[in-house]
Amino acid sequence: MGSRRRPSTQKGPALPLAVPEPPRSGQDTVLRDTASAPRVDALLAGLDEAQRRCVTDPARVVVVEAGPGSGKTRVLTHRLAYRAARGDLDPARAVVVTFTRRAAEELRRRSTTLQVGGGWYGTVHRLARRVLLDEAEHQGRQPLAFASDPLGLLAEAAGADDAPWAPSLASEAAWLASLGLEPADYPDACTRARRRAPLDPERVAEVLARYEALKRRRGVVDAADLPRLAAEALHDPALAGAVRWRHQHLLVDEAQDLTPAQWAFLRGLAGEDPDLFLVGDPDQTIYGFNGADSRFLTATEQWVAAPSRHRLTRNYRAAGDLVRLAGRLRAHLGFAERAAEGGQDLPASVELLRCADPAAEAREVTRRLRLLRAAGWGWSTMAVLARTRDRLRLVEDALLRAGVPVRTGRSLLEEPAVREVLEQLDLARPRPPLVVLADLEECLAARQDPEAVADQLLVLRDLVAEWADQRRAGAHPRGLRGWLRAELSGPDGLQTVSRTGVELATFHRAKGTEFAHVVLLGLEDGMVPLANAEDPEEEARLFYVACTRAERSLLASWTGRPSPWLAPLEEAADALAHRARPARDAQAAKARIAALRDRLAGLAQPA
Repeated sequence: MGSRRRPSTQKGPALPLAVPEPPRSGQDTVLRDTASAPRVDALLAGLDEAQRRCVTDPARVVVVEAGPGSGKTRVLTHRLAYRAARGDLDPARAVVVTFTRRAAEELRRRSTTLQVGGGWYGTVHRLARRVLLDEAEHQGRQPLAFASDPLGLLAEAAGADDAPWAPSLASEAAWLASLGLEPADYPDACTRARRRAPLDPERVAEVLARYEALKRRRGVVDAADLPRLAAEALHDPALAGAVRWRHQHLLVDEAQDLTPAQWAFLRGLAGEDPDLFLVGDPDQTIYGFNGADSRFLTATEQWVAAPSRHRLTRNYRAAGDLVRLAGRLRAHLGFAERAAEGGQDLPASVELLRCADPAAEAREVTRRLRLLRAAGWGWSTMAVLARTRDRLRLVEDALLRAGVPVRTGRSLLEEPAVREVLEQLDLARPRPPLVVLADLEECLAARQDPEAVADQLLVLRDLVAEWADQRRAGAHPRGLRGWLRAELSGPDGLQTVSRTGVELATFHRAKGTEFAHVVLLGLEDGMVPLANAEDPEEEARLFYVACTRAERSLLASWTGRPSPWLAPLEEAADALAHRARPARDAQAAKARIAALRDRLAGLAQPA
């Protein structure tokens, strides 16, 4: 893969590469403006002691391990605001990196609320592309173009016999790129990772080598290439100096999900004197199949000298009973010991539901959610989570038949209304990007869609506007469809774009979210954990992630033989039921006594 990159011989207008020395921070930093002191105090006022230490730590490299509900987003945004208020961080040169568009927008919103303006928020891939655009400008050449049909290229590389394996081969190509390895390295990498190849590993290596050669000949890249190419671009000292001056402060959310290629890029961006803040939870490392490696969070010392470490363990989000359940679940799954702390003093519920078959399960889950709605809970406070997307289809059908709005987390390009609008745009006819955008606006203005569909189309409009801007700047793929496929590929591409409705998501997609009421669907042996899972430890972390999305109630359902991981949930359900029984008995006794008194009072009345 590394051989794909060829230095351009073209020269052109370069970036301004003479840059001032970036400001340093440390214990000796003084306030630029004493008037900022009240603001600093206000920023710290709502934090507990552990959070405050994370925010105020004067070290340039800070690493925070933060459990569910412990305030990792709060700590990241408050550290950004605190340092800006003190004057040892320029918010315009801050870079906040996370793993989905939705998370990036939430971080931007919170920062704006804290009066931190400017800065850049986005995913690793978007940041890598930004650096590659700078490189193209510096070298005076056209930016790299995205492959408009990567699966088609892979099928071509595979040949007629192996073309049906193109989707699986695409996963292998992305995994290998995430490790920063070459196609020739694939067989050994498979052996080390105990990874099951879709074909003979040597054969996969040959197909991937032909795929790389095809991309080189056609002058295109795919999304998985971006971090590695950006890391290579930063080997140019002049370009690296300019980019680092513009991106002086690097804050990384969900750092446990970084891959080797992404870490190499971010570490190169941070430079020799890094200003780096990493926050994440190693117990929520669930993308190992994509190359994620939590050691960049837990063993940062291997790559960065003397990071300052913190740990947040107190859960502020869930009811106390569910926090204690998470602690028992950790022990049952064999996680590192950690005390269950915190939790809100609110009533909680844990229930287990065994159903005759998946259809009966879907009907009962629908009934339970409608009862919650009748009790005053909004649809968006509820979620149904399953290990695989297929397991959600019957529940989705049942909810829709019952008139319950849903959010499915499908790729935007899979939504029927989006497909219809893209067909109406007639993208096969070449037109300037602003004309395409104007045609889209006209098309949307003529439609009458429900709110959920309208939200999807607004997201599409924003994406088309971004494509038009990049294309006018010279940074574009061969067409809108190819750009959209590249932009919406990977974990960032599955987006919930409607504002209301019950969330239907896989365990993977649920990470980073929280709901008052969560249904865990299909907790059968062989499904949770998956019988053919390559990494049983990652399956355990995935189940832990799903269980810890609930704030008030957790309902676990299954058909057939139950999952071996249900024991802690069963214990919690029994304990809560036992605790509630005396209170219910006392209430019933009081009601019977009141009824007898009323009856006696009636008998005592004169005729």
